[in-house]
This record gives sequence, C-alpha cells and structure tokens, in this order.
Amino acid sequence: IDVRCWQDNKGGGLVASYKTSWGIGFDYLHLSRCKPGKHEAGRAIAVVGSSGVGNGEHLHITQRDLKGKKVPPQRGYLWWAITGNKP
Repeated sequence: IDVRCWQDNKGGGLVASYKTSWGIGFDYLHLSRCKPGKHEAGRAIAVVGSSGVGNGEHLHITQRDLKGKKVPPQRGYLWWAITGNKP
C-alpha cells in the first residue's frame, strides 16, 4: 500500500490514509505517528495517539468504498487492516 499522512484540522488530528489494490480505502485518525510511503502487508504504518478531538489514546478507523464514500467498516477488513493478515 501507499500511505499518505496528513493533518485533519476538523478534529481527526494526524491521519494515515491508503487504498487497497482493489480500491477500498482506509483512514486511521488520532495518530501520534504516521509513516508515509509504500509498505508491505504486516508492516506498522502508524502509532495510536490522541491527536485531534477526543479523550485519550484511541484509533478511529474509517472505511471508504470504491467511490470514496464512507461506509461502516467490515469486520474482516478491520482485522486485515490492523494485523496485516487476511481474515
């Protein structure tokens, strides 16, 4: 994946964004660190934090469909995104 790191000034803080090879996208918000660039599956791309609006360290995951619209994250994709292992 090709990770883009950016600052969400609307409350998300430091964000890591990427699209899968088939077009589904993910955004990880409220990070303390983000590693931009190309990464292989299973590599750490970010560190959970408390940037942006929120109380304490946590990870906010947004999944996007092929058109870039936000959709509820699917359990299998969450597992894959967090661990780098297919469900």
